Amino acid sequence: MTKVVIEQGCDVESPREWDNLGTLYVTENRYFVGDQDAPTADGSLDLRIQVLDLEEEVSELEDELYMKLTTEQDYEHEEALEAVGSRVRDLVKKRWDADYSSLPVYHYTHSGTVINTTGFSCPWDSGLCGEIYVSLADAIDNFRDALSKHNPKGLPFSWDSVVSIDEHGDVTLGMEMSRILNGEVSTYSDYLSGNVYGFQSYEENEDGSWEETGSCWGFYGSDAKENGMTDHLPEAHEFITREEMNELLAN
Repeated sequence: MTKVVIEQGCDVESPREWDNLGTLYVTENRYFVGDQDAPTADGSLDLRIQVLDLEEEVSELEDELYMKLTTEQDYEHEEALEAVGSRVRDLVKKRWDADYSSLPVYHYTHSGTVINTTGFSCPWDSGLCGEIYVSLADAIDNFRDALSKHNPKGLPFSWDSVVSIDEHGDVTLGMEMSRILNGEVSTYSDYLSGNVYGFQSYEENEDGSWEETGSCWGFYGSDAKENGMTDHLPEAHEFITREEMNELLAN
């Protein structure tokens, strides 16, 4: 029977080098990088203004609205700033929700780094560190066939357009993008934490010696079925530790 040794991978390729659908922005830190740096520590608002190319429009809105509030409506300085900020946030949110789907990205760093899209309970070693997003245009390009299949009337595509139907009902483009973006963050987290594996297979020769007959690497995540490793294992195999295999090879 084939002996199989599973080991942690080394010299693993970052999944952010792949052809990802999402773009990952993270704040500058000592532990990991995104596809691009977020423009500010809190990221979200300034990032979205930058991505939407709204810098000039927002600047003009801030100046005009502040002047109007302070000269025509007798707003105090702080009160005017608060009102202007609220208007800017509303404008950016409306544009962003129409054109982009995104998830926040949180980190937990303590003798290693992991990231997710839901946050961590530790208030000291974790926090918001960025955002991962995809444009509606890119999402449509990647799912055009599926979208067309479920759109017999030829209506304009949106985040609410259906791409598939499962046991729970319609799966919209927005839902599918959330699943994909969350998966990209999860895979990157596996890379950052060293949760990437491979295996080597060994066969016994007629003289009782053993030799390596195959290997496969680059499985992200610890579940062999979910990460795809089981699809590449020999049909008849027995798992063995590296120490046990080294003993067999030495004999």
